[in-house]
Amino acid sequence: VEAAIALGLHNFMLSFTEGAPDIGELIKLDPQAQIVAKIESKRGLDFVTSDYAAMREYVRLMAARDDLYINMGVNKAAILDATELIIREDPTAIAASRILTSLEDSETVAMGDISDLRFLSILGFHSFMLSDGLCFSQQGFSRAMNTYRNYEEYLARKNGNVT
Repeated sequence: VEAAIALGLHNFMLSFTEGAPDIGELIKLDPQAQIVAKIESKRGLDFVTSDYAAMREYVRLMAARDDLYINMGVNKAAILDATELIIREDPTAIAASRILTSLEDSETVAMGDISDLRFLSILGFHSFMLSDGLCFSQQGFSRAMNTYRNYEEYLARKNGNVT
């Protein structure tokens, strides 16, 4: 944090944010901090419902879906409610984990990936974070970007925004 501040950087992503103290510790170090709070556990969801409202102006949420799914417990379908909660509480939230991962190893996007992208869009997500596997590969990253551009064009045509 000190090194970032010295460079004039004030944007931080906090893994496993689970309460106001997690945010408070960073704010003490950098009062100018702009924070993305990665929600990856049930305690993180509790933070979203209890303390997040007071921090909206400097904290953005991220649905870190893979870890959140793992930490849901036995009822894995609860990930659906958790994802909806995050975007409802923060309309600018980022959806992360398992976005277009079929393109890591294939030139063609899997139907499940397109369906997932559509589901997230319908919920209200407009920002997505790709997996490390896609970002470490120029080909995978390019395929993901092309797929997303094609998806945006599809939405524009569907909504009548293309002449």
